[in-house]
Amino acid sequence: MKSLSLTTFVLLLAVGCGSSDPNMIPISGSVSYQGKPITDGVVRFVPAENSSAPVRVAQVIDGSYELAGRFSLMPGTYQIQIEGFEGEDLPLSEAGQQASQRKQILPAQYNAKSKLEPLTVSQGDRAQQKDFELN
Repeated sequence: MKSLSLTTFVLLLAVGCGSSDPNMIPISGSVSYQGKPITDGVVRFVPAENSSAPVRVAQVIDGSYELAGRFSLMPGTYQIQIEGFEGEDLPLSEAGQQASQRKQILPAQYNAKSKLEPLTVSQGDRAQQKDFELN
């Protein structure tokens, strides 16, 4: 009887660890600006006020982004903020050396003062594909 209980426990644990939260909605897509893919940036999903959902940030690499697994979106409405960068941050190695900074290439209407349409995901939704073609 003891070994049956242990076997049952191990099986339940394995099944529980392999399943994903049905309340979490994976999202992926592409980001372009003036017809060209953003090679370095972020897409920020900021939940509406009074929401318990956390802010999610997806890195944009070569025009694509993805949030999956435990980083997926919870059901709710999200304001979208997108930043795109060029240049690189260089570490300081010598006294008096100036730091090189990445430059924001997108207008504020897409990030700090976003006018992008909010995204709403609902419980039970399947994985979402959301592409952003910015002009």
